[in-house]
Amino acid sequence: MYLDSPRSSLFFLKYVSLAALVFMLSSTSYAQDADGDGMDSSWETQYGLNPNEPSDALKDGDDDGVPNLWEFKRSTNPLVGLSLPGGDAVVDGSQATNATLKRYATLQEAFNAVPAVVSGTTTPYYAIILVKPGVYAAGFTASASAKKILWIADTAKGLVNIKPTGTAIQLSDTTVMDGFVISGSAANTGVGVSVVPHSSLGGVPPRIRLNNTVVTSRNSTSTNVAAIVPPQTECLI
Repeated sequence: MYLDSPRSSLFFLKYVSLAALVFMLSSTSYAQDADGDGMDSSWETQYGLNPNEPSDALKDGDDDGVPNLWEFKRSTNPLVGLSLPGGDAVVDGSQATNATLKRYATLQEAFNAVPAVVSGTTTPYYAIILVKPGVYAAGFTASASAKKILWIADTAKGLVNIKPTGTAIQLSDTTVMDGFVISGSAANTGVGVSVVPHSSLGGVPPRIRLNNTVVTSRNSTSTNVAAIVPPQTECLI
């Protein structure tokens, strides 16, 4: 059903169950993370990354849409574009929500549906959500739960435009968004991207990357701005 573009087919032909992912995530153990970026130092060295440079966690060396950190957490190869983890949810505003198919009509439903931790553990889960083309009149807020999510816009068939009234998206934990347009108009104003660290992070700002993402036409008055990002937030654009 969702195999109508190269990116979506690569992700969802490789769709695997959460149980399989738990096994994948727990089958390899690593002991040292010198730069605290979430990736093991020996794994970084193996794949040509810098074990003393934390900023490479959210970069994408093989340009497959999956950052190095997700490649590590989901046991795929960060140097091979066809080595991809399975997706966890699809957002398609043109169809009704069907949780059995992991298909959701809104961004918020998809956010709510993906897990925050690996089943049966306290280990953070690195989720992947694919968003189909269309104009989404509602964004999402991540304030209720700390979740690490890679959002990928399936742009092969058209734009993915988030265009709500009020704040478009509110992020609270490690997040990468790739391929989105966050826009507004006279009737669609407010903050484009707001970063409010989740309380579980203990005051540590989350890591955020907006890749191939445009925030435009948001009313830029004192309270309606493109982005509000706390100091010390690692934000790559």
